[in-house]
Amino acid sequence: MINEDFLYYIWQHRLLQSHLLKLITGEEIEILHPGHRNFESGPDFFNARLRIGGIVWAGNVEIHTKASDWYRHHHTGDLSYDNIILHAVEISDTEILRLDGSAMPTLVMQGKYPAHYLEHYYNLMQGASPFVSCSRQLPEVPLLDRSLVIDRLLTERLESRFEDLHKIHLLQEKRWPDSLYHLLARSFGFKVNAGPFEVLAKAVPYPLIARHRHKAEDLEALLFGQAGLLPVQSPEAYPERLKRQYRFFKNKYLLKPMSPHVWKFGGLRPANFPTLRISQFAMLHAGQDFCSTGSSLLVKSTI
Repeated sequence: MINEDFLYYIWQHRLLQSHLLKLITGEEIEILHPGHRNFESGPDFFNARLRIGGIVWAGNVEIHTKASDWYRHHHTGDLSYDNIILHAVEISDTEILRLDGSAMPTLVMQGKYPAHYLEHYYNLMQGASPFVSCSRQLPEVPLLDRSLVIDRLLTERLESRFEDLHKIHLLQEKRWPDSLYHLLARSFGFKVNAGPFEVLAKAVPYPLIARHRHKAEDLEALLFGQAGLLPVQSPEAYPERLKRQYRFFKNKYLLKPMSPHVWKFGGLRPANFPTLRISQFAMLHAGQDFCSTGSSLLVKSTI
């Protein structure tokens, strides 16, 4: 029986036969980019780019063996799934509707990839190692080839990290305090919430953090408020104080908060919940101009 892991592989590596791709409504679809695989909570692929009926869409993609798995996995009512741009399924056994009643764009994958891919997949899985599925075949690769691949991957990783730093530095108009602030924010989100933390750093720019660094409560009000994570109602006094302070800052600085749905909690240990990490991020900056001090060290380390 076909499982979702196989369908993820087919989608990620663009193995669907493009000339056969149509939605169940008959509209032609072209996969410009399959997106990036998500191993945490939320849709299966982030930031995909598709051309549907001549219009280019950018967003997330959810994949199921059967369309009815949408209901079995309790996606109905979850806003992080309601705005996906495509529901790709092996079998379309029911219609999926958005919260507004419109039909979810659905692609049936069955019959749109070569049949021998499934045979190769099962052969690989049956002899799979607990570590890496193809690890048993690794001794067949010459040592020189393995060394060259490892060296190349290391170089590409370093180049990728430098490129990320270079882009951030240019976006911050080559200001090291602002650049370090954005790097710190991204790091506090780890892999799962790195993107939302980077958006938060843009929503609460470093000059605003530096202006209010002498009062930790103000920093938490700004960060939690802009993250969209302040509770609507709370029996405790502290969250209510943060809400009042954030309302003041929101009007004073014309702030626009993020959607709380971008933050991921599923699959994380409590120590890595974004609420705790945001509080730690606020405490890091409280009482000191951390980024200005750290940026001077960063500049020296690059000379």
